[in-house]
Amino acid sequence: MPKKNEYSLKDLANIVAKYFVLIIAFAIVGGVVLGAYGKHKQTTTFTATRSILINHNYSRGQKNANSQVNADISLMPTYKELVGGRTIANRSYKLLAHKIRRSTTPEEVKSSIDTESQPQSLVMTIKATSSKKENAVAFANATAVAAQKELPKLQHGMGSIKVLSKASEENATSSTHGSVKKYALVGAALGLIVGMVCSFVLATWRHIL
Repeated sequence: MPKKNEYSLKDLANIVAKYFVLIIAFAIVGGVVLGAYGKHKQTTTFTATRSILINHNYSRGQKNANSQVNADISLMPTYKELVGGRTIANRSYKLLAHKIRRSTTPEEVKSSIDTESQPQSLVMTIKATSSKKENAVAFANATAVAAQKELPKLQHGMGSIKVLSKASEENATSSTHGSVKKYALVGAALGLIVGMVCSFVLATWRHIL
């Protein structure tokens, strides 16, 4: 026999059934509130890319050409580090349109840049990521031009840089961070728990009275 003020499984089921609407209401409110919070915390970033090609004048013979190509390939990690460095970021910043320079800094340009290349390739892809699509495109294009001008100065004997097709807003990609659905599900679960606790409190209070 259950003790006084204790609930059997049947009692608990009856309480849930009696206050079902209240419990669901708490779940809905919790889901909506945390879902809205998740939406507020959600961020979207845009990435624009532009590639550069490292090349040389190979008029002095095939043997020298192969040697230079191999040297450039082996130095590609260094070239990538230089492109993502402060010197080229400062030059890139100066190449930006005035309205973009007013809302950003050389450090932001530097932190937005990432580079990649394929094995045995002299093509380097410059990726710029920003919360604004316009800025991502501008950073990628400016960095490619700055690399064209500054890399030969920073790395003696590397040859010339050919800048490939410009980045554009049409070709920029977007990435959304943060899941509204997860926040809403957590909110609904918490609301469900709170609703059940409130239902048992109400049932107990009425039983006492």
